[in-house]
Amino acid sequence: MLRLWPEQITVGLFAGQCWLRRRGKSSTLPNSGQGDIGALVQAFDLLLEQAAPLRGARLDLIVSDCVARISALPWQARLRTKAEWQAYARAAFDANGMPLDEGQVCAPAVRRYGEQGLALSLPVAWLAGLDEAARRHGARLRTVMPLSAAAYWSPRRWMPDKGAAWILLEDEGSASLLCFDGRRSVAHDTQPALDERGLRQLLQRHLLIRAPSQVAVWGAGKASSTAIQEVFGPDVSIRNLSHDYWDRHA
Repeated sequence: MLRLWPEQITVGLFAGQCWLRRRGKSSTLPNSGQGDIGALVQAFDLLLEQAAPLRGARLDLIVSDCVARISALPWQARLRTKAEWQAYARAAFDANGMPLDEGQVCAPAVRRYGEQGLALSLPVAWLAGLDEAARRHGARLRTVMPLSAAAYWSPRRWMPDKGAAWILLEDEGSASLLCFDGRRSVAHDTQPALDERGLRQLLQRHLLIRAPSQVAVWGAGKASSTAIQEVFGPDVSIRNLSHDYWDRHA
């Protein structure tokens, strides 16, 4: 069959496990790098080697939050241009004690008017390593999104039109929480060095503000913690997102 458009392939890069999803099928690769971003590039290179030939395929990458710096980005109605939002995102990192240098690329993520966004930053040298590996195998990077950004941009049809809903992301050694109200993003929080106690602390910080009616949970290559149901109780609907959820919505 003649392919008129470049093939789209999704790749997940995480400390515990990496995968490549192509034409509805996934290939996985255990990764023991435990947060070593150099090991993630090596795993990416191996996945592409196993998937060859790629013939100009465009790649959408979902990468562990451990690679990125992420900060909440409150809405600012006065900002108009891309350059203004870019400067605002950098200022958000400064305000949170994470100043960026020339070795980091920064981008704002704002979905719609009046909604809180995210400020995102990734290492330039690391992105260059990914780009080099992709080109070596005849493919090109289309997007590279930290896990929290993928959750932020993903469809919200399962959320209630009114009321609170959360997305909990369990990564290797950390967890991130995105809170929504009427499908609008209102908060982003992270708990490093994750264990049962740390997960409870992350959830309870936001339960003090407002309890959700629905929670979606996604884990990077591992089963969801049993502490989640214990924290929320029977009145909260918990939805487990499939491993390929981001692949289908990248």
